[in-house]
Amino acid sequence: MARPLILLAAAPLLLALPGALFLRLASKRGRGPLPRDFGEWLFLAALGSVLSASWIGLLLAQLSLFSLEALLAAQALVSLALFLAAPRAGWGVPPPRLRPLAWAGLIALFAAALYSPPYEYVLGNWDPGTYINTGARLARTGRIAYRDPLLASLPPADRELFYFTHLIPQRYEGGMAIGDHDRAIVSPHFYHLYTVWIAALHALGGLRLSLWTNVGMGLLALAAFGLAARELAGKRAAALAAVLLAGSAAQVWCVRFPTAEISAQLLLWAGILCLSRALDENRPAWAALAGACFGEALLAIFAAALLLPAFLLCLLLFKSRRAAAAFLVPLAFGAAHLAVQNLTVCRPYFERQAEVLRSHGLAPLRLVAAGGGFLAFLAALRFARRRPARRAASSGVRWALAAALVALSVYAYHIRPRLGGGPDARNLRELGWLLYPVSAGGVTVPLGLVLALSGAILFIRGGLDGARGAFFLIAAPVCAFFVARKMVFPSYLWAARRFIPLAFPALVFFAAYLLARLAERGRRWRCAAAAVALLLLARMGSGYTRRVLPVDYAGTAEFIARLAAALDRGGIHVCEGSGMAAPLDCAYGVDVLQLSEQTPRKCRGVERVMGRWIEEGRRVYYISRGGTPFSPALDFEPLLALPLSTDHLEYRVGGFPARRIPVEAVARVFRVVPAAERAGAARRRVIDVAVDAFALLRGFHGPLMRWERDGGAPVRRWARWTNGDAALAVPTLDAPGGVAVTLRASAGRGVPPVPVSVRVGGREIATIEVGPSFREYRVSVPASALPAHGTRAVLELVSPVRRGRPTEFAAPADLGICLDCVTVERR
Repeated sequence: MARPLILLAAAPLLLALPGALFLRLASKRGRGPLPRDFGEWLFLAALGSVLSASWIGLLLAQLSLFSLEALLAAQALVSLALFLAAPRAGWGVPPPRLRPLAWAGLIALFAAALYSPPYEYVLGNWDPGTYINTGARLARTGRIAYRDPLLASLPPADRELFYFTHLIPQRYEGGMAIGDHDRAIVSPHFYHLYTVWIAALHALGGLRLSLWTNVGMGLLALAAFGLAARELAGKRAAALAAVLLAGSAAQVWCVRFPTAEISAQLLLWAGILCLSRALDENRPAWAALAGACFGEALLAIFAAALLLPAFLLCLLLFKSRRAAAAFLVPLAFGAAHLAVQNLTVCRPYFERQAEVLRSHGLAPLRLVAAGGGFLAFLAALRFARRRPARRAASSGVRWALAAALVALSVYAYHIRPRLGGGPDARNLRELGWLLYPVSAGGVTVPLGLVLALSGAILFIRGGLDGARGAFFLIAAPVCAFFVARKMVFPSYLWAARRFIPLAFPALVFFAAYLLARLAERGRRWRCAAAAVALLLLARMGSGYTRRVLPVDYAGTAEFIARLAAALDRGGIHVCEGSGMAAPLDCAYGVDVLQLSEQTPRKCRGVERVMGRWIEEGRRVYYISRGGTPFSPALDFEPLLALPLSTDHLEYRVGGFPARRIPVEAVARVFRVVPAAERAGAARRRVIDVAVDAFALLRGFHGPLMRWERDGGAPVRRWARWTNGDAALAVPTLDAPGGVAVTLRASAGRGVPPVPVSVRVGGREIATIEVGPSFREYRVSVPASALPAHGTRAVLELVSPVRRGRPTEFAAPADLGICLDCVTVERR
């Protein structure tokens, strides 16, 4: 299919046509959804198309057949089948009404302004980068699990040199696990329903467009949340809840980072909307949509499996067997698909997550038993309510639930943190900090959390029949579970991911529900509710939300693209860590292996492998953020230094992030010089003291960044201070007449010239006076001072010292001279 045709067909086939045709067919048969207005019809059309594209795309990916063309073709076939099933049916689109569309549009514009542009995390050493890079590889190759040919070409004993073994055994390229060591099969972590959409957008517009996946998902999730809230509590509560959710710091942060929790939020709240309508209207098509949403939610994130007992319990709430069957079939299909993928393409990830559960005392069998007990209890409660004393029992149950909620909240917020209990003891307090807290006089009041808990009690007291009961049964267990144990790295906003799909929006809904109900009690209550709502909204601009608006890691996508364009596509690249290795490999197809955990054993082994590649006539490169960690047995020629200057919000534990952390890095590319070239053609070598750590033998402090002017423009440069007795290895260049060594150095601003004794092999060659500004000092080293054998000589720099800070944040230490680079040339 021609590229312009693909771009033209992508949006309607992925986001509109199949869902609209499903609504048309269902309404023709009299059992379909009846949207309340034009806005809901638009959302349901998009939802049906997203459900179809997600499931088809996931099946294609797991069968290693994924491509954008295949996905669009499958969507076109689905659309054709739905059209032919009722060729003469009308569309049944409700007439648009200006006022509700205008309000919905304003909320959507408000959310879009906060959600964009997305954060640019494409590096491979964190979960967001794993999602992006898995999607990029899926778009390029059509498969999720893949055989790495470069890794497979190595003997089995050498493959482990390129694994990252800390915490997760046999881990490869940040979040990519080795599923089959013998065949070098790499299985990316996480579930891949969300990854399918990253792959689709990557196929449409490359790496930068794929970063916008979550922004689109976030807007659809907000629409699902607002419509579900309208169904449960009315228009006013829904509008307020949508605004509060859209503007919350946790929601903005999670939407702008590429993680699967927002796609799970979309599916869960769309499922709650459809389930509520199915229970109220008893229409099978609503039930089928709800079952499909919940079934796909199981495939989106691992934690959604915790909701399976609640999903099954909802079967007891249907008024007809036909609607219950329509709900059960897609839900069962999703559960079966989940079991198959856990045993196949996602097996390494599933085994890892099962191990995490066991480490927290939550073995999967125990969770199944607990879920079964929960089902049995609630089923018995359901049947008990059919007795004559139903009304009294219902009232008693509601009072008991409200009392239990109050008692558990007091315990989790006030008592549990004082008893200890590890990092999970503060979970409810951390959740309260996310939910619009108010600070006064140095005291932080979790106003949003108080409103949410009060709203939940009011919601329970209002009755738990039908849709309200289904929502509470779905939301309550997952809220309680993650308040008890969130099982994630305790960095503050990162830990909020556990609450984002369901728990956090549910609390926002309860807070809005309380304010909306108070506004109905009279003028004074309405004014009080409006004042509280305005206070919460004011916290968006003046409080936590403002801190998450700058773009984290801005420029990293362009940085990786420039680095990939500069590399030799026919060569082999060994990369320090997985940060740059994963996007270079997955998004741009560079032959790259990572070297993590640079232990002496690993470095010796990788050096041996690179030497073997050189002997085979391969072109070999090393990519790092600093120097090379190998011995002088290999020569490395610097080819490229690509700077990256960005920043990100701090990852703070025990409080909300308050500042941004600057990131200054340089990607350096070195070429491994073959022996023949090293022996015959090397006449000049430059040693960058800040980068080439392999050349430093002793007496150097850490690298220091400074600014110099080059033609009037400031230029960032790096150097190192010596401690007065420094030594580094310099090449002899096989020079029969000796070499010339040029030092670019400074004694520091405002410091008188410092005498420096330059020695080679313990023999003093010259004494130079190093002044306060950087300049070059040339010293001639005769051949007699060079070693008779070997390719390296030891250059020593001995000078007086003074006390000072070698870097901005370092403690005071002895400082000799500040050395930028050393140039060695044949004489």
